[in-house]
Amino acid sequence: ADSVCLQSTGTGTSNTIFGKNAGDSIASGGNYNSIFGEDAGTAIGVGDNNVVMGYQAGSTFTSGSNNTLVGYQAGTSLQSSYYKNTLIGAEAGGGANMAVNFTTAVGFGALKALTASTANTAIGYEALVSNSTGSNNCTAVGYWAGRYATTTPDSTFVGTSAGYSVTTSSYATHIGTSSGYGVAESGKWLTGNLNTTVGYKAGFKMVGTASHNTIV
Repeated sequence: ADSVCLQSTGTGTSNTIFGKNAGDSIASGGNYNSIFGEDAGTAIGVGDNNVVMGYQAGSTFTSGSNNTLVGYQAGTSLQSSYYKNTLIGAEAGGGANMAVNFTTAVGFGALKALTASTANTAIGYEALVSNSTGSNNCTAVGYWAGRYATTTPDSTFVGTSAGYSVTTSSYATHIGTSSGYGVAESGKWLTGNLNTTVGYKAGFKMVGTASHNTIV
């Protein structure tokens, strides 16, 4: 019952395609793509040098290049012409109408809500899972690192639940398990800028607009 199929579009150059509807839109000029899985890369027309693997992975972008999308619905909403993204893990980088470049997401749901930012890196289960727009140059490494961060440009979260309740801070640095954890409640979300916490539970109870703090 429609399990797998090997297909060739007969167009483009040096493409490897395997799966129902996989890469079925590739046209002349779409070269050196490797596409595996049902509906994987189904909209790619003239994109080059892409690796797309997994059910509906990269199923909407048409002309991007040098993207690596691996996992169930990884980068499923990546839009046309965007390039040099690495999204690995189920639902990694799955934000609606995703318009990003130079983005790396590794882990289930990492950067799942991302729609329009550049040069972000999220590694870990649901790292930066709420990050959406206006958060360029943001780095999160660890389980739930930057869990509720939505708009946090130039910020760094390293460690399990680091910066957990940070939502809209800028230039934040939280390094260590639960550093800058805060209080995940209405009216207490951490929104202050230029905070630095280093160490296990450093700044654990920071809330609201607390800003310009260094806690080690």
